[in-house]
This record gives sequence, structure tokens and C-alpha cells, in this order.
Amino acid sequence: MKLKFIIIGIALVLMLCITPVAAVSGDDFKVVEDWSGRIASYTYCYKDDPNETYTQIYTDGSYNRYSLVTFEPANIPDAPKMSVNTTGARYIYLPRCVDDWEIRYYYCYSDMDYGDHSRHNHLKYAGVVNLNEYFGEYIKRGLFFRTYHKPLIQCQVLLDSSPVYFFPEED
Repeated sequence: MKLKFIIIGIALVLMLCITPVAAVSGDDFKVVEDWSGRIASYTYCYKDDPNETYTQIYTDGSYNRYSLVTFEPANIPDAPKMSVNTTGARYIYLPRCVDDWEIRYYYCYSDMDYGDHSRHNHLKYAGVVNLNEYFGEYIKRGLFFRTYHKPLIQCQVLLDSSPVYFFPEED
């Protein structure tokens, strides 16, 4: 009888090892812009889960400069890149199912070509951050992306213990 349970257990383990796991790919995501409200919103949608939980990031815009921020999952190579014109106030929604985000911040003091964010002469700050891990329980309260001075991400509700993410400068 004991041998029978051992054989069944080994068979189950082998079945789990052989069964293909559905991997997340770039095709599972899309970027949606909504300009219908008072403040435009950008959502990085996870198409396979309509009940996905999103992290809300608010930015009140940059002052005296043209700016753009891009978000791209760091561990999903074929995922779309979300480009947000941060010259004005915006809401940004990122799915919590993605841990690591590559975030790049571009700015200049003259008019910027928002369609061509690959121009490295405007790239000022970039980094990869795991928002879920970095902000922990504070992520539920929403985040604030400050674009003036040195850009940073912090909690919308500031508490003494809440973390602040400072972007590394690009060379």
C-alpha cells in the first residue's frame, strides 16, 4: 500500500514537471490612453486578467520643461513600451503582475519630439525598479512621480517610514 502512494506521488511530480506553464509574453499587454477626463490617464493593461490590480501613479507635470517618461517590463523582452507625455498632469496605471519596470525619463527645455523618445540627448534618468517590492504595503495608497528637479517616485500619502525611489542619472 505504501509503495502505491509513493508511485502515485512520483507520477504526480513528473506530471507537474512535464506540464507546460503558460508564460507571460508581450502580446499579453497593451497600452491604453484615455483623454476623456480632466486629467489624461495611461494604462498598461494585462489583457488576460480583467480583474488585474493596478498601481496608480500620479504626476502633476514638469515645470518649464518638456518631459516624457517610458515604462517597460524589464523581464518581458517583447512587451510594448508605454510613453507618457509628463509635461502636464497625468495618471499612470501599471499592473501589479509585473514586478520589474524599466523606467526612463527624458526632458529638455525646448520643444521635444514625443514620438521619437529614442533620442539619447534627452534621456536624463533611467533605472529598473521592482515597484511591488520597493514600496511594499505603501503601493496600495498610490504613488507620486515627481518630474521637477531630480525625478523620483514616492508614496502619495507621505509617512515618515514610506520609501522614496530616486532615479539614477544616465551618462
